This record gives sequence, C-alpha cells and structure tokens, in this order.
Amino acid sequence: MLAMTRTRNLTDQLRELGFQAERDVFRHDDVGQGGGGMTAKVDRRWLTLHTGTLPDEAAELGQPGLWKTVREAGHAHREFHLPQDVISQEAWDDGNGEILHPLTELIHWGRISAAGELPEGWECPAEDELKRELPQGALTVEAGPHARQGQLLCDANRLAVRFPLLQAVPPDLSDARRAWLDQLLTDMQNRCRLVRLAQEQSDHTTRIVAEVDLTGVPPVAAARLVHNGLDALRHVVSQMIEAVELLVDANVTSTICDFSPVQVDPAEGGA
Repeated sequence: MLAMTRTRNLTDQLRELGFQAERDVFRHDDVGQGGGGMTAKVDRRWLTLHTGTLPDEAAELGQPGLWKTVREAGHAHREFHLPQDVISQEAWDDGNGEILHPLTELIHWGRISAAGELPEGWECPAEDELKRELPQGALTVEAGPHARQGQLLCDANRLAVRFPLLQAVPPDLSDARRAWLDQLLTDMQNRCRLVRLAQEQSDHTTRIVAEVDLTGVPPVAAARLVHNGLDALRHVVSQMIEAVELLVDANVTSTICDFSPVQVDPAEGGA
C-alpha cells in the first residue's frame, strides 16, 4: 500500500512539473533536449528518465550526471535512474527561505546534465562528510582471488564513485575475445541501473572502468545517492571481475571465446 501511495504521489508531481501522461510513460517536450523531449517512467522502486539523444560515446565516461546509454534490439537511448527513496525525501529549506522539493531539483539535474552542463552554482559536498557516511571497507570489492579498490572522486566540478574493473586489456587480445568483452560490458550496463561501464584509454593502455557519476546532484540527495551508487557498483564489479579476467587470460582456453558472439535481433525471429 505504501509503494502504491508513493507512486501515485509521484505521478501527480510529474503532472505538476508539466509532464503529460502518454500510455505507460509521462512526456515533457520542452526540456531542451534538441527537440527530442524527455519521458519519465515510474515503477515501484525507480523513476527512469529517457532521452533519445546520444552523446559522443567516446566521451560518455566522466560526463556529469547519471545518464548512460542503453542498447536494445539494435536501438540506443539514454536513461537516468532515480531511486524512489531519494525522491520521497521531505522538502527542505535552501537557507535563503526558499523551499526546495526533491523531485523538482532532481528533474532539473537530469535536464541540465543531459546537455553536459551543471546546475548553476553547484558545489560538490565536502569529501570528508561523504566518506564518514560510508561503511568501513565499502570501497573494496573482493571476488575469488581478485580484489578492486574504488575511489570517491570529489572536487569542485566532479562527484563520482569509480572502480577499475580491468587495469589493462592486452593489446594482442583476439578479435573474438574483444567482441565477447564488449558484449559483456553492454549487457551489464543495460541491466544494472546507475552504473556506466566503458573502456578508457590512458598512456597507450586500455582499461575498463565502472563508475556512477553524481556531478551536479542536489546536495540534499548526495549522501543517499552515493550509497545507492556504491551498492550498485559493488554488485556489478563483484559479478564481473572473474569473467573479465578469464576473457583476457591467454592461458585460459575456451572454444566459445574463440568465436565472436552471435547477436540475433529477436524481432527478426532469432531465439
């Protein structure tokens, strides 16, 4: 009953913000998305914003905000995921006598960051305060014999949590195994909210990074979203470490990995 009431209140707030109900989503056409508009979809735990406009994929890693690319059935769009427990926080006073509402501020963050920009006057919360909220050992993930150390990135223009998933992709990795690696990253990014996965070039080395970018987040939501993002990252990294290590290990033989993954579009009748 509580979840149903929360969802009903959220849909009412979306209407107040100018979103119009359209089948199972809410659409807002005047949000500065290059004419493509933005849609919002509500379920029991999440509010998901969608926009059809895509960034330069090479630059998506490190872009401000929670936008990430999702690929389905040969199409791509961007999604921005907001947990309902963050949206349902009480309104707060900004210190200047103005009452701010979580959904209004979070939607504004989504709209601004979709264009690669930051809300006017945004300042990153204090790093020490955020770290005090983290459980001991939360930035360390272990899976089998492997371990990864994450980082809380916090400076004037950036707030993100990041884990190295693979420190270096071997330059002589076969095309088939590269294809499997790309497929693995795409599938996990499609399925897991908040988290981006990408290959990053640095000093002639390609590494794989998992991140949740909270740059521009309304201050009142920062601590809770750092927790949510860290939980999502820990899940993704713990699930993927052994798989990516096996894929790039030349000493591990695999008949399957010697052939590129076959991608079949279900719309064309594939199984």
